[in-house]
Amino acid sequence: MSVNITAAQALSMGADAVVFSERPLPQAPTGYYDWEVSSDPAAGRKGHSLVSNLVSEVEAFKAKGPIKPDPKIVAAFADTVEHPNAVDDRKGAFADGLGLLARIDPYSDLAKKLNNSVIDTLYNTIPHPPAAFLGPQFSFRQADGGSNNIEVPDIGRAGMPYARSVQGKAGLPRSSLPDAGLIFDTILKRKGSASGSADRHVQQINHSGGMSSLIFAFASIVTHSLFRTDTNNIYINNASSYLDLSPVYGDSRPLY
Repeated sequence: MSVNITAAQALSMGADAVVFSERPLPQAPTGYYDWEVSSDPAAGRKGHSLVSNLVSEVEAFKAKGPIKPDPKIVAAFADTVEHPNAVDDRKGAFADGLGLLARIDPYSDLAKKLNNSVIDTLYNTIPHPPAAFLGPQFSFRQADGGSNNIEVPDIGRAGMPYARSVQGKAGLPRSSLPDAGLIFDTILKRKGSASGSADRHVQQINHSGGMSSLIFAFASIVTHSLFRTDTNNIYINNASSYLDLSPVYGDSRPLY
C-alpha cells in the first residue's frame, strides 16, 4: 500500500513529530491539554508546530484561489473611502470586501481588526431609535411584530406594506423575473451528484470558503419566516419581522 504525500505535508508532519516528542505530558487529571478542551477554535493551533500551522495557512489560502486585482473593486473601495457617509451599494465595495476578508486567516490580528470594522460599519449605517419609551405600551414587542420600532410602531408588523431603506430606480414587472425554482436548482444543485451509477465515483468538491450547504437551507428557512407576500396584494407582507422560525415549529396566521 502506497501513500502519496506532498513535500509540504512531509515537512508539517516532521515538525509536529519534533514538537510532540519534546512536549511534556499534560498535568490535568483528565489527560487532556488545555488547548484540547478549549472552546476557542484558534486554540487547536497550539497542538501543532509553528511550521505546521504556517503550512496549513498557505494550503488554505491556495485552496481559496488567488486574489485577482479588479479595477472595479479598487474604484469601489476608493469611492467608499472618499464618501464614508454616502456609500454607493451598487458599486459592490461591501460585498467585494467580504470576499477578500474570507480569504484572510480568520485567526490573524488583521482579520480580527477588519471584522470589527465591518461590524462597526454595519451598525453605524443603520439608524437606531431610542432604546425604550416609558409605559407598559412599549415595554414589549407585540405578538404581530408591532412596536418593535418604537418610533414607527407599524414597521415590521404583520399585514403592513413592505418597507425599504433604498429607493428603487425602476420597478420590474413580475413577468420579467426568472422562475425561483430554476434559480434554486441552478445555484444549489451539485454537479455530478450520485443520481446514477456513472456519477457515484465523482469526487465531492468542498466549498473553497468552507461553507456548508446547510447555510443555504437555513437561509431559506429565515426567508420564509420573514417574508410571506399577500396573494391579493403583493405590497403586503403577512409575516412579521420577528424571526420565530414558524416554518419549522408550525405556521400560524398573523395577528392583525
